[in-house]
Amino acid sequence: MALDAETGEYRWSYEPPPFSSLGVRGDDAEVVRRFMQKHDSPWCLPDSWSQNTISGDGTVYAGHQDGYLYAVRDENGDGKISSAEVSRHDLGSAFQASHAIAPGMFAAAPCDGGLYVWRY
Repeated sequence: MALDAETGEYRWSYEPPPFSSLGVRGDDAEVVRRFMQKHDSPWCLPDSWSQNTISGDGTVYAGHQDGYLYAVRDENGDGKISSAEVSRHDLGSAFQASHAIAPGMFAAAPCDGGLYVWRY
């Protein structure tokens, strides 16, 4: 849900496709590897959404328990999010950490490890 920063007034909201797995995506596939590598915990156990990151143009970036990184922006300002205003990238695993934005760069780190960096 997006709110106006000054007034707290509702701007728009978005709901992803239903997710019905018993655990977050990636935990079931990675638990044995994490256990064998003696991680502190073989499970990621993140929240359903990562901490959101908002770019200067108002795009909200958020990782979801379904393993997708979402980019959502109400481009036409009508208060409704259409499918054309949402893009997502499949990283195959849920997210624990927040994302980072720097001039011309975006970075995300899903639970299964690695750091994904995009230049734009």
